[in-house]
Parts: sequence; structure tokens; C-alpha cells
Amino acid sequence: MGYALYNAGDYLFIYLEILPKLVLVLSALVPSIVLRVRHQSEAVEGSLIPLFLLFITLETFTILPAFYDYYGIYIVSYYLSSTLTRGFMLSAAMSLLFGSILNLQSDSISRINIYVFISIVASFIVSFIIPVDELNPNKNYHNIFFTITLLILILLANATYLLAFLKTRELYKIKRFLTCFFLSIGQFLILLSNNYAITNIFGMIFCITGAIMLCIVSPDGY
Repeated sequence: MGYALYNAGDYLFIYLEILPKLVLVLSALVPSIVLRVRHQSEAVEGSLIPLFLLFITLETFTILPAFYDYYGIYIVSYYLSSTLTRGFMLSAAMSLLFGSILNLQSDSISRINIYVFISIVASFIVSFIIPVDELNPNKNYHNIFFTITLLILILLANATYLLAFLKTRELYKIKRFLTCFFLSIGQFLILLSNNYAITNIFGMIFCITGAIMLCIVSPDGY
């Protein structure tokens, strides 16, 4: 009986924690490698896309406390995991937002690196300010203020990419919009799904679709 429960916990851990996070990491890591090896970045926001993908990869830091829930293996505290994961999620959204603004402007904004740096620092400050509930760790990623803020940033970034397409009617602009839409919404669904299977499934489908689109983008795309 105990062995059966242990195996059930193994499968639950794999399907609800490991698999979605693995898909998320690969959806960010593989395009990063492809863009670095195959393509020469020509887009004005090209330097921010690898940063966006890096933060998506780091977001999976949230999986570490789950080992304690399933196996009693303590790796990192819920407090540290929650605050860092929030910071990575907000930083990813800010990187995407600045990238979308650059894409809309069609030319480089002066001091953009300073703005990005300040926004990342602010993201982590906000993440540490939000209280952490160590007794109910799942609530830490579903704090209403944090969730709404993150969703607004993601929607603003995607709306800006869509506006860039409507402004120029160039085909590669809609490809950028769809790529960032699938990746940003997919990672949002996975990380804030509260381990609902259907949400994880849609999140993984979106991430895989966005990763494939980013990998096959033309050399002058990103």
C-alpha cells in the first residue's frame, strides 16, 4: 500500500511539476541556442529576446520546493523560491514589454539598457515586498496583486506587438506577435496553473508552438 502511494506520488510529481516545467525550459533554451547559432539578429529588439527567454528558464526555480512536498528533500526555502520566481516572472514580462516597444518604434530607444536594468531591479524589489505565505506556498504565485500586474504587463507587450503589425502590415511583424504571444501566455498558464492538468496542457501546447515558430524564424527576424 505504501509503495503504491509512493509510486502515485512519483507520477503526480512528474505530470504536474516536472513535465510542464521541462517543456517550459526547453521552449526557452532551444530557441536561444538556435537564434545564437543560426541567425544574425537584425531586429531592434533582438537583444532583449534572449533576455526574455533566459528569465523564462529561470522561472522554473519554483520547482525546487516541490521536492520537499513529494519526497521530503529540502533544497531551498519557500520564501526564497517564491520571491525569486516572482522576480524572474516580472523581469521576463518587462523584457518582453521593452522589446515590443522597440519593435513598434522601429529604431533603438536611447538608454534602453538603463531602463531595462531599472525595471528588473524594481521587479525584484516588488517581489520581495509582497508577503510570502510559507504555510500555503501555492498562494504565493496567485497573489491577486502579483497576478494582475503580471497579466497586464504581458497583455501590454502582446498588444504592442500587434499594434506594430497593424501599423506596417508586414508579415514578419505578425510572426513576432504570434511567437511572443504563445510563449508569454504559455509560461503564464504553466506557472500560475495551480497544477491544473488542463491549464498545464494548454500552457505546454502554447510554449511548444511559440518555440517552434521562434526556431524557424527567418535570419532577419530575430
